[in-house]
Order: sequence, then structure tokens, then C-alpha cells
Amino acid sequence: MAKRGGLERVAVEPGRGVPASGVLWLWMALVCLSHGVLWATGTRQFLLAEAVEEGAAQVERRTRGEESEDVIRKEIRLQRDTLVFWRVIAAISDFVVAPLALAMRALIVAVAFSAVAATFGRPVRFAHGLAESMVYQGIWVAGIVLSSVLILVLQVTRVETSVLAFMPPGSYSGPLWVALRQVDGFAAIGWFCLAWSAWRRGQSNLAVALAVCVMLALLEAAVFASASLLVNLSMRLTLVPA
Repeated sequence: MAKRGGLERVAVEPGRGVPASGVLWLWMALVCLSHGVLWATGTRQFLLAEAVEEGAAQVERRTRGEESEDVIRKEIRLQRDTLVFWRVIAAISDFVVAPLALAMRALIVAVAFSAVAATFGRPVRFAHGLAESMVYQGIWVAGIVLSSVLILVLQVTRVETSVLAFMPPGSYSGPLWVALRQVDGFAAIGWFCLAWSAWRRGQSNLAVALAVCVMLALLEAAVFASASLLVNLSMRLTLVPA
């Protein structure tokens, strides 16, 4: 690393350390590997099948006494036939959306802090900010890898790194469960590190950096929570009569 203007610069040029883009590709590969292990062990398929079966149970409860047995069996079969579709959607989420989310987060954070720096007349340092943002995506990856490892070691189907891990046993509504799942410890650490690095680069003061990261974190949580809620409800309610 070299210093310029009193701040350390991340080596992004060839021949000056490991390029940040190479680190990002490593993080993306680890995400795919972690999800691949869950698919290989059947954990992911089991959770999807469980969700679809809940939808089939809803079909039977809602149509019992209102439709003939043949109609009920047909609707249950149609419900279960959607499992292949949801497996494809889940695979796209695990192996396409999840890795690309790392790159998108790094880019959006770099653009946001560069814009803030330009607004307040501070050094923009976009390339430096982008490089550091790429490196810090490893914090999110650590959470994903840890969950996969614990699932294999503990022989369970799900491990939470969010506040759900501290919630008492009980029944929660779908929206509340999805919202609480977005409050993740690794994500909180990651966002704080991104804010701290922006302050260290001189792009903003710490208060503004934290405010920017909080807003971006809330926006990201809203997007992922909405998508997760839509998918989960659809798996459980597909073909269920209104």
C-alpha cells in the first residue's frame, strides 16, 4: 500500500497487491460454494418442499367440504407440481442474485459516498472507495459461510445470524418474521465498517457516513424483505382458492 494525502490507498493497479476486484470475485465464489453445499446436502430442497407442502395443506383445509375429493386431489397435485418452479427461483437467488448483491452493494456505496464528498467539497476518491467497499463485502460473506457451516455441523435445516436467533420460541406473522430476518449482525458490522472507511478516507464526517449507511441499509432491507415475503407467500399460497 502507498499513502497519499495522509490516507492509505487500496492497491487496485496490477502488480501492486491483490486487486480489490479479485477479492470481490473470491467473495462471490465463496457465496456460491456455501449455497452449493446446502443444495448438495438437500437442505435447500427440504425447506422448499416444506413451504410448498404448507400450501398443499392450505388447499386441503380450504376446499374440504366444498369440493369433491377428485377436485381436491387435483389441486393438491398442482400445488406440489410448482416445486420445480420454486427450485429454479431459489437457485437463481442463491447463485445469481446473492453473489451479484455483493457487487451492487459495493458499487452503490462507492457512488453514494463519492456524491457526498463532491457535494461537501471533499476528495471524491471513487476508485479508492469502490476498492474498499469490495473488500468489506467479506463481512456479509462471513455470515453466509458461518450459517452453512453451522447447518452442516449441527445437522439442522436453518441457522439464523439475525435477531431471530434471540427471539423466544413462538409463532410470528410472515411480515414480522421477514422484517426481523433483515436485522442481521454481520450486516450491521459491515455497514458500520463501510461508514468508518468513508470517514477514514475523508469523504465525509463520521455522523454523515453513518447516516448514509443507515439509509442504504434500510433501502436494501426493504428490497430484500419485499422480495422474500413475496416469494415465501407465493410458495405457500400458490393455487390456493381465495
